[in-house]
Amino acid sequence: MFIISFIIILAVIFIGMIIFMRQTFNRSVVSATAHLEQMAEEYAKKEDEIKKQFAELKRQAQEILNNAQKDAQAKAEQILKEAQEEKTRIINTALGKSDEMLKQADSSCSTLLKELQNKIEEKALRRAEQLLQFSLSENTCKKIHGFWIDELISAGLQQLERLRIPENISQAEVSSAFSLADTQRQLLSAKISEKLGRKITLDEKIDPQLIAGLVVNIGSVVFDGSLRFKIQEAARAQQPSV
Repeated sequence: MFIISFIIILAVIFIGMIIFMRQTFNRSVVSATAHLEQMAEEYAKKEDEIKKQFAELKRQAQEILNNAQKDAQAKAEQILKEAQEEKTRIINTALGKSDEMLKQADSSCSTLLKELQNKIEEKALRRAEQLLQFSLSENTCKKIHGFWIDELISAGLQQLERLRIPENISQAEVSSAFSLADTQRQLLSAKISEKLGRKITLDEKIDPQLIAGLVVNIGSVVFDGSLRFKIQEAARAQQPSV
């Protein structure tokens, strides 16, 4: 009987312990579950906060990237603009220098061509004068010379009236293709003295290169009445005007 009672007591105690442990376990489970739920809620909040922060960081990063791209594009456009302006400036400068060089080259070329033409014409004139001298006999040249001098004297040396000769000049240098006859010399001196209004003496020189006629030098004034000068005038008159 005692044993049965002891067994019953043990059974009651065991059942009580089971109930107590179960209640304790349930409370622990509930507490743990609540804690887990709280942790889950906090985690969710932190996760949401982290997502928001990440989104904000992402937005800021994108904004920085966009600004950097805009700045880079603006700088690139500015660099391209400056490069284009520099290119245009260099091209314009080069074109300006090229035009200037072309003008200088054209001017130099024209000058050289003109000088060459003048030299050719001078040589051609000298050659023509030489050919004329060689083709005419001395006697023929003298006759032409005498006729030429008479024409100049009879014309009265009209050009001398329009010239201003300094008052201190009293001598004229006369270059003649052949020696002047005494009458020609006297008439020439008289005509020059008459035109200038004062006594003028003659200093005569012979210059066969004149072919015929004479050249009168009075101070810095030159009166060319030679056949050579007439040939040169005729040649220049035949040149085309530039």
